[in-house]
Amino acid sequence: MLKENHSLDFEVVFTGKEFDFRSPDYTTHLKNYVEQNGLSPYVKFLGFIDRKEQLQLMNHALAIIQPSLFEGWSTVVEDAKAMNQFLLVSDIPVHREQLKQQAYFFNPQESQDLINLLLRYLDEMPTKQGQSYHVSIEQFARNFLSIIRFK
Repeated sequence: MLKENHSLDFEVVFTGKEFDFRSPDYTTHLKNYVEQNGLSPYVKFLGFIDRKEQLQLMNHALAIIQPSLFEGWSTVVEDAKAMNQFLLVSDIPVHREQLKQQAYFFNPQESQDLINLLLRYLDEMPTKQGQSYHVSIEQFARNFLSIIRFK
């Protein structure tokens, strides 16, 4: 486990809505697990925060974790890409489509896979590749326009 490696200095910060009608007790269960397993020094729950604060957290993070089991085209991923941030994302088709660089993928059904990935990332601290997000936007626009016919 990560907490047994005392040489690591990190926090995992959760943001976002803490209630979902599909699983009303999920956040409470997760917070209890963190407390009962002595993970509080490493895990913070901020709940729903202002977008400006979220972007500042993301901009100053070592990496962004997106652990979705299913997702549409993720704005968190796009925000991270725009900030030239590294991502640790669940290995689902939309993430594979959305990310071509600066990402590690993990099996969202295997918690040990994410733990191993976090250890690898913290150990290697990969170099961020210089990329220009506006170039990606322009390429998307060109591709999009090439399939649309104007009258």
